[in-house]
Amino acid sequence: MKKCWLRTASALIVGIVVLAGASSASAAKAPSPTITGPVTGGAGMPRILSSSFDLADVGYEGNEYFLAGTAKAYTSATPLASNGKWKVTPATGTNATADYKTRVVV
Repeated sequence: MKKCWLRTASALIVGIVVLAGASSASAAKAPSPTITGPVTGGAGMPRILSSSFDLADVGYEGNEYFLAGTAKAYTSATPLASNGKWKVTPATGTNATADYKTRVVV
């Protein structure tokens, strides 16, 4: 059951990342993040409001994963307008990319 849950959770995370990247036809392609987990150790379960009951009572469990990768930076190609429609170009130089690491609880 645990291996099945791990495969399902991993597939869900990858699916979310892929769908988020494909949400805009004009979005730049980005490399997929590295997914690690489930994370163990620390001070216990992360505190989130996922349900009003214990998930274990209905055969589910919650796990925490880390997503890590390199993000690309963009800069405005024209003066920024107040309507939120901006034209951007990839940034260059030392601030063109930045490493990131975040967590997701599923």
